[in-house]
Amino acid sequence: MTRRPSNPRRDRDLAWLEKLRLQGRASIPEPPPPPQLAHAIAEFNRGDFFKCHETLEALWLKEGYPVRLFYQGILKIAVGFYHQQRGNRRGSLAKLREGLETLGPFAPQYMEVKLNSLIEEVNRWLENKEQIEQRALPLIQKIVPQSSKAAN
Repeated sequence: MTRRPSNPRRDRDLAWLEKLRLQGRASIPEPPPPPQLAHAIAEFNRGDFFKCHETLEALWLKEGYPVRLFYQGILKIAVGFYHQQRGNRRGSLAKLREGLETLGPFAPQYMEVKLNSLIEEVNRWLENKEQIEQRALPLIQKIVPQSSKAAN
């Protein structure tokens, strides 16, 4: 097996993920979600995974740890489904797995996004690799804040 060359950013990401796993969910600060996150979720749910990637990348690049890993996890899942749409099954499976690994510490929900349902759906995709192309795409579910529920 060929060993990957060292990548400082990836090494930093992995170190942060390990730290989050050890310290637990309560150690992760939770800022209010920016409007671009809702925009990215809408793009994801429309199946416009490339645009979702672009929107999340803009957030991810300017964010610090550990929040950037949250954006990166959804971004990797979007890229996985983009690869699936383009017929790159191997790339799709790799990015979906990476996305799940990155989002794990943020579950069950983070920044008003229901991660457990997304994680469960992506895991179902991965469990039945042979039928991936025939499955409906998962959706990201956003939590409706209490103040919005009262207004409806």
